[in-house]
Amino acid sequence: MFKHLDNEKGVSQIIVVVALSALIGASALVIDVGSAMAERIKLSNAVDAAALAGGLELPVDPDAAIAQAEAYIVSTVLVR
Repeated sequence: MFKHLDNEKGVSQIIVVVALSALIGASALVIDVGSAMAERIKLSNAVDAAALAGGLELPVDPDAAIAQAEAYIVSTVLVR
């Protein structure tokens, strides 16, 4: 009744398929997280640059500083 359980042909193929599936899934996760981190860094740099651009106008006219920072961030983010 249990003679067919001793036949282990094809087991290594199943193990390879499962291992490759896990490896491909992990690779996809690493790529997604890496691209999300890169985008976060780009946005952080753009916000820092906008703050510096607005800060140049700050002592003279605070409203112009806000407008300058907003204009800079819109032009920087939309260009990329």
